[in-house]
Amino acid sequence: MNEMSESRLNLRKMPRTHSIKGLRMMAAFLDRLHQRESIPAFNLTHLQLTFIPAEVFLLSALTVLDLKENHLTEIPDSIANLFTLTHLDVSVNKLAALPDALRALTALEWLSFGRNNLTSLPAAFDSLENLKYLDVHVNHLGSLLPPAPKEAGHVKDVFKAVSIIDEIVASQASEQMEHEKQVAGSNATVGKLGEEREQIVEAGMRKMRGGMQKMKVVKGMLDEVRGEVGIMEGLVRLHSITDLECSYNELEGLPDMAAMLSLTRINCAHNRLRDLPNVICNIHTLVKLECGDNRVRRVPQTVSRLTRLTLLSLKNNNLRELPSEIGDCVALKHLSLNANDIVSLPDALTSLASLKRLQIGANNCRVLPEALGRLASLSHIDLSSNPISTLPASLGALHLTLENIELFECKELKDPPEAVVAGGHQQTMEYLRKVWRGFTSGRMVLVGLEMQRL
Repeated sequence: MNEMSESRLNLRKMPRTHSIKGLRMMAAFLDRLHQRESIPAFNLTHLQLTFIPAEVFLLSALTVLDLKENHLTEIPDSIANLFTLTHLDVSVNKLAALPDALRALTALEWLSFGRNNLTSLPAAFDSLENLKYLDVHVNHLGSLLPPAPKEAGHVKDVFKAVSIIDEIVASQASEQMEHEKQVAGSNATVGKLGEEREQIVEAGMRKMRGGMQKMKVVKGMLDEVRGEVGIMEGLVRLHSITDLECSYNELEGLPDMAAMLSLTRINCAHNRLRDLPNVICNIHTLVKLECGDNRVRRVPQTVSRLTRLTLLSLKNNNLRELPSEIGDCVALKHLSLNANDIVSLPDALTSLASLKRLQIGANNCRVLPEALGRLASLSHIDLSSNPISTLPASLGALHLTLENIELFECKELKDPPEAVVAGGHQQTMEYLRKVWRGFTSGRMVLVGLEMQRL
C-alpha cells in the first residue's frame, strides 16, 4: 500500500479530528472532501496556505476549523456555508480585513484572529450571540468598534444641512414681517390691510411647511445615520462572551461593555490606554483584568464595583497612586503594580484578606502601610527598586505564610539592615518576626547564622 492510499485510510479511521500533514498529500484527498459531510473537525495548520481550498466550504457538518500559522490574506464569503462551526482559529496569518459573512456563523463559541494585520473589526460581530472566547491580540486595532460606515462619515454635513434650513426659515419669517410692515404703511383701509395680512400669513405658512418638510427629510437622514452607528456597537452585544483577548494593539479606549453579562476576563495589555476605563468597572462579573504596558495614569474610584476580581495587572503604566476604593475588591488575589511611579499605597489595601501576590517593584514608594501584616494570605511580595527605608514590622506576623519577599535594589533600606537582607528571605523574615514580637529594638547584625543585639 503506497503512502497516498495509507493517508486516505488513516483519514477514514479518524472520525473526530482529521489532520493533513503535508501539502503533497493535500491534493490527493481534497477532491473527496465533498463526500465526507460528516467530518466534524478539520486541521489545516502550518501548511503555508495562501488561500482556503474551496472544498473545505462543502463540509456542512464542520464544527472545528483550524487554519492557524499559514499565509492567508483573506477569508472568502463562502465561510458562511459553515454555519455549524463552533471553533474557528485563523491566528498567525496575514489577514487585513474580515468578511461580513462571519455574521452567518451564529453557532461560533471560540474565535481567534490573533497575530494578523487587522485594523478594524466588522459589524458582523453583532450576530455572534453564542461567542464565549474572542482573541484579536497582536493586530493594529485602534478600536474594538467597527469603522463608521460611509454615510455616518457625513454626520457633520447633515447637521450643517439642518442649520442651513433653520437659517432659510428664519430669513423667510423676517421677510414676511418686513413685507407686513410695508403693507401696513401703504394701505389706508383696514379691510385691505386685513386681506393683505391673510395673504402674507398664508404665504408664510406655505414656506414654513416647506421648510419643515425639508427638516423631516434631514431628520430621516439623521435617524438612518444613528441606526448605522448603532450597528457599530456590534461587539458590545456579545452577551455570552466570557474571555476577551485584545492585547498588543493600538487601542486608546474601550467600548461600553456593561451588556457583556458573562465577561470574566479581559486582556488589554500593550495598548495605548491612558486611563483604566470606567466601562471596565461596570463589568461586575469580571474576574481577571490584565491592563499592563499601557499609559494608564489613573484608576477610577468605581474600581470598587469589581468585587469578583481576583487578578489585576497594571504593571508598566504611569500610575502615581491608587484610590482607597481598591480595598473594596475583596476577592483580589494577585495585584501587579510593578514599573509605575506610585509614591504610596492606600491603607485600604490592607483590607484585601485574600491577596496572595503583591508586586510593587520599580516604583517610588518611600513608606508602606504599617498594617501590611494584616494581609494574612500573602505569600509573595515584590518591593524591589523602591526608595523605602523601613519595612513595616507587622510583616513579621506573616513569617509562616510569606514565602518570598523581594528587596533587590532597595538601596535606601536601613531596617532590616543590609547584612540581614543579604542573608536571604528566611533570615529577613526571622528578623521581622523578632521585631514584631518585641524581641529586638530593630537594630541587629548577623553573626554566622545567629542574630544578636548590638
